[in-house]
Parts: sequence; C-alpha cells; structure tokens
Amino acid sequence: MTKTLQTALAPLLIIGSFCSLGLFEYFLRQPYLSCLYTLTIWSYFTYFFYYPFYIVYWLNKVYDLRDIITTIIAIISILLSHYHLNNELKMCLHELSVIDDTLEALDVPKEYQRLRNFIIRIIIGWIVCTFYYIAYLLFLVSCDYEINFNDIFYSLLMQYPKYVNILSILIWGTILRLVY
Repeated sequence: MTKTLQTALAPLLIIGSFCSLGLFEYFLRQPYLSCLYTLTIWSYFTYFFYYPFYIVYWLNKVYDLRDIITTIIAIISILLSHYHLNNELKMCLHELSVIDDTLEALDVPKEYQRLRNFIIRIIIGWIVCTFYYIAYLLFLVSCDYEINFNDIFYSLLMQYPKYVNILSILIWGTILRLVY
C-alpha cells in the first residue's frame, strides 16, 4: 500500500533521473552525484558524438533541422530541471502533501496505489514504445544498408534526445494531472 505522494511518484522520478531529468539525491539534499552524472553523460554525448557527427555530415549536406532542435530542447529541459524546476517540484510535492494530510483529516480516501499503478503503466508503455521505435529504426537501417555496430550505435544516439523529451513530458503531465 502506497501511503505518500512521493512514494507514488518515485518510479517515474527514478527513471527520469537515469535520463538526467531530475536530481536523484543519494544523500538527502546532496545531489552532487546526480549533477556529476548528468555532466558526464551530456558531455560525452556532446563532445564525442554530436560535434563530430554534425561536423562530418554538415559538410556533405545540411542535416535534419528537427534533430538539432530536439537535441537543443533536451539539453535545455535537463538544465532547467536541475536548477529551477527541481526546486519547484519539491515545493509542489510538499504543498500537495499538506493538502493530502488535510484531506486525510477529513476522512477523504487517498488513491495513491491507483496513481502508482498508473505510473507503472506509463513507464511500461514508454519502454514498449521506445523499443518498438528502436526495432523499427533498425529494420529500416538493415533494409537500406549492411548493418554494422557503429551504424546501430549512431542511430540510437541520434534518437536519445527524443526519448528524453518524451519522458520529460510524461513526468510533467503526470504532475499536472495531480495538480488540476
């Protein structure tokens, strides 16, 4: 039985923290490892993949503007979630906990278990859609080219910001569903 709002939202926030969308505080109120993790992941993507990839392909043709915009949006959403939105999220969750305690004093039943089951279904749906899209992408690549590991790796890395943006939308959509 899920008793608090934070435990109901925990699966979604933990998955988001692995994609660098939130601060997973290993020691309470000390998110240093999470900041280091995010800095490492996005520095690796930027300096070892995106810059060389766009430099090589930019000389041959102008690459898809949609991928560039998706990458920029993913980086901006990660920076905002680390510095500004994480504090607002904590404050919002605290205020929702106060409201829920008030409703509990009035004997209004809480539905955290239903919310937790809904969040787990959201995560499973996100994972299924992500793997379906990856399989579809690999099928398209295998039909056109002879597959090698580098092509698969590059095609997955090009799609990573899209998956991060979708997960960010799911997290904030769930929180806005609670508020309104």
